[in-house]
Amino acid sequence: MKHRRGLSFIEVMYSIIILTGVMVIISQFFSQSTKQLDRSKRYYLVSQLMDQKITELELNYQKEGPSALIEAERESFENYPDFLWSLETKQMENMGPRDLIEGLREENQITNIMDQVTKQIMDLVTEVRLTIHYTKMETEVSYSITTYFVDFQTGNQPSFLQGLIPAMPANSGAENP
Repeated sequence: MKHRRGLSFIEVMYSIIILTGVMVIISQFFSQSTKQLDRSKRYYLVSQLMDQKITELELNYQKEGPSALIEAERESFENYPDFLWSLETKQMENMGPRDLIEGLREENQITNIMDQVTKQIMDLVTEVRLTIHYTKMETEVSYSITTYFVDFQTGNQPSFLQGLIPAMPANSGAENP
């Protein structure tokens, strides 16, 4: 009787096939994990850049008022030249009560007053849209955020708000009382 001292060729081939299959599955897992990690880092960086730019815009707006919001098209970030930002601004559209409520088509004193108040409020509100652009594999990718800035400076308040909203000092937030 012969004693077998090793593996047959077929056993070795089956082992190699099984090992190859396991290696392919593991490599796909690591590849997907790496792609997901890169995507998460990019999303995090974009959110941080947006937060930084919006904060900068808000601080400038508080100091200088609406004139601080200058539209920009594709300017780069100082430390991140691959990322560009653009800024669009517009005054709020006048949406009076007649636009919102179907039954208020007729003229009366209350709707006229509401129209005037709405117009004065809309003159204080500026819509700001910040967009971050970058190129990924020859495809441009953009992320946008829209926010609203309100001018609370005393000279610009509508007459019905005078005294209701305290005026913000030019250096608001710079000192703690």
